[in-house]
Amino acid sequence: AIRKGMDAIEKANSDKWSVPYLPIDPADIGRDYEAIIRVNSQSGKGGTAWILENDHQIRLPKGAEVELSSKIQKIADTSGNEITSDIIWKTFSENFIIDGPFTLIDFNVEGANRESNLEIINTKIKYKNKIYEFSSQGNGPISAFVNGIRENFDLQFTLEDFGQNTRSATSKAEAAAYVELKIENGQRSIFGCGINTSITLAPILAVISALNKFKD
Repeated sequence: AIRKGMDAIEKANSDKWSVPYLPIDPADIGRDYEAIIRVNSQSGKGGTAWILENDHQIRLPKGAEVELSSKIQKIADTSGNEITSDIIWKTFSENFIIDGPFTLIDFNVEGANRESNLEIINTKIKYKNKIYEFSSQGNGPISAFVNGIRENFDLQFTLEDFGQNTRSATSKAEAAAYVELKIENGQRSIFGCGINTSITLAPILAVISALNKFKD
């Protein structure tokens, strides 16, 4: 509710303050939002999502928000303490940016196939201490990479959704990409994130993170 309210205020560009659970604008009393918004065992997913976006420029899709919030809730229930921004970032990283058993060694876009107009990519990847190299095709680099993984590792999954945003508040321009993979005949979703200065590479890393949850 907090995140939805903050988003609505920003989009409306209005002087009228109306955010659930925040009766006044913290700026009116000389406070910042970080000093007011707290995440504890009673919090919904909006507080966690808002802190992750505001402090770390990560805007998760809804399903990933629910997954992260559930993990944060368990930490809060166990500790009985308020959850800091650092804990939220650490929990997010451990669960959505996962290195291994798949690790990307090299990746490049060769170009489009003249006959099919499909994108061709070349990939070198490590899986369980063995190096694999393959070329594959798709409608774009992400599609080509997904096709190559399915063909070379006999994995059954589909790329359900993809999105990304710029982490503009960081010292270097980075893209944060998010993917949702569907497994078990579309009955289960797995979310992964990739962060990189390359807008092409970030979603590839996101797919790998999701695959590593799949194969964990």
